[in-house]
Amino acid sequence: MTLENPSLKKSKMDDIEDFHSGDRLVQKSKEILTSIVIPLYNEENSIKDVINRIPNHRLYEIVIVDDGSTDNSVERIKEIENRDIRII
Repeated sequence: MTLENPSLKKSKMDDIEDFHSGDRLVQKSKEILTSIVIPLYNEENSIKDVINRIPNHRLYEIVIVDDGSTDNSVERIKEIENRDIRII
């Protein structure tokens, strides 16, 4: 009697090759490919300029990590239209 786990027959490298040869990779390429993370703390006067220097492209998302700003930094970001911006 052989005690063999069939899921162990396939190596991790096989999983990687299957992923790259499958349709999932092609589908993912149509979505966001790059996240630009910007730390934020009391940058009310400069945050809009920083964001506007980033090319407006559908393959970018901008993630802004606010560390408890006490000025109007978050409000300035919300004034920006037509950008994929997430504030956390």
